[in-house]
Amino acid sequence: MTESDFQTIPATAAEEARPHAELSLKTHVCYGVSQYGLNCTGTAFGINILFFYSTVLRFDTALFGVIMLIGQAWDAVSDPLMGHFSDNTRWKRGRRRPFFLLGAIPLGVTFFLVFSPPLIGDSALQFAYLLVVVLLMYTARTIFETPYLALAPELTPDYNERTKLSGFKQLFGTVGDAQGAILPLVLVSVFHGERRPAHLV
Repeated sequence: MTESDFQTIPATAAEEARPHAELSLKTHVCYGVSQYGLNCTGTAFGINILFFYSTVLRFDTALFGVIMLIGQAWDAVSDPLMGHFSDNTRWKRGRRRPFFLLGAIPLGVTFFLVFSPPLIGDSALQFAYLLVVVLLMYTARTIFETPYLALAPELTPDYNERTKLSGFKQLFGTVGDAQGAILPLVLVSVFHGERRPAHLV
């Protein structure tokens, strides 16, 4: 195939047809490890949040359900908005990467705050606290995850390299799921008894 042949087919197809340099192992690992953090926090949250608030803190499960409903509804709106914003934002270091820092630190902080609520006996205050931190956590995750998922096709147009990126992402994501399920149990066994539910204070 000659150079003139590329001019007769769409640019995307031409890019696929040309040989591309392989991505380094560092790039594959750095891309994949982000999924570890996302899955670790997501699994830990999904498995433990209801038990923690309903059983440990004695929070009303109906109110908890309302909070989760609001959070999921906000997530459904914020994801496409973030995708549009990321697609149309220009940074010196690329249109995706700066969002990682903007989302990663708030995600870690809000994840900690979800499981470290102040010892409040009033259910209305508990509701307000959990609603705010859950919405902030979902927003921080969206800021990080949406540009992250859109980054892979921009790292390389090569099919094989994209497949490798996906493999590393799945590998680290699986490890993150396992850690997210196990680590809370380890932490509970280590720090058991250091805090009491609000209704016992």
